[in-house]
Amino acid sequence: MARYLRLIVSVVLLLISYVSWGQNIGITTRIEPGEIQIGEQALVRLKIRTNDIDNTFLIIPPDTAIHRAEALSFRVTDTVHLEGTLKELSAEMVLTSFDSTLVTLPAFGVRVGEQEVYSQPLYLKVNLPEVDMEHPDEFFGLKSIWKRNYKLYDWWILLRYWLIGFGIALLAIIGFFLCRHFYNRHKHRAKNVTPPPISIIELFRLKMEELRMRQLPEKGLVESYYTELNMLLRSFLWDLLHINSLGMTSRQLIKALEERDYIPWLQEFKLYQFMEHSDLGKFANEAIQLPECDEDYENVLRFVHALYNREVQAKQEVKEGRTKV
Repeated sequence: MARYLRLIVSVVLLLISYVSWGQNIGITTRIEPGEIQIGEQALVRLKIRTNDIDNTFLIIPPDTAIHRAEALSFRVTDTVHLEGTLKELSAEMVLTSFDSTLVTLPAFGVRVGEQEVYSQPLYLKVNLPEVDMEHPDEFFGLKSIWKRNYKLYDWWILLRYWLIGFGIALLAIIGFFLCRHFYNRHKHRAKNVTPPPISIIELFRLKMEELRMRQLPEKGLVESYYTELNMLLRSFLWDLLHINSLGMTSRQLIKALEERDYIPWLQEFKLYQFMEHSDLGKFANEAIQLPECDEDYENVLRFVHALYNREVQAKQEVKEGRTKV
């Protein structure tokens, strides 16, 4: 009797362990809705239970086994930890059909190691769209064509090269117009900047310095030297005193200056000697030595400075006298 009792207990324990193992692996499916019209979509929901997720494989019926139906998408939606190594996976498959019939979906299965478990087959009824007999050309209940809903990341992946290229081109255009704007503004400012006015005495000094730098007497060009020095003096007198100094001979120019009471300065700065050398240099270069050329240069420069200061002072006195009046 004890022997039979031990045998019964062993069988019961074996059955309990088998049932416990079977509860750790399983798959259930359902379809929503069970009835659609042609072109509409149905959703197959799967629940998979496994205690070894790394070695779990889903067995999906091949396309040839799913007659008159078409799988559009499949995705795993959730994974729930139950206890220990036991986990439950949720998945979805989208189906559609374009044939008005009863579509049979073969059983889905799951394999863990060498053990396989299958769900029950599913059935999907596909109907023709409703037709208004009075207007048979109008169909009701048709749904829009199924298409994938793109997310922002999907659009970025599809259009990233175009967007990057467009951004670079836009930055280049903006940079070009900014550079041109600042360049034109700088150029416009440069055009509008007027140089500070230069006085006739400063202009005369610059021209005299330029004449000295050319070293015409040292090169034997005494005639050219005195001609240019004479013209510089006459041009200055034209600008300062407003006399026709450019059209006068040397005698006439000396006489015009004497009439303006410049005789003491003509003597002090040896303008008589300069005019004589200026006329002599046209015919005899060798008759005038280099020291005399330098002396005439300094005398003309000093005479012009003294003359300019006197005229400026005279104009200032006249202006102050008018202000008092």
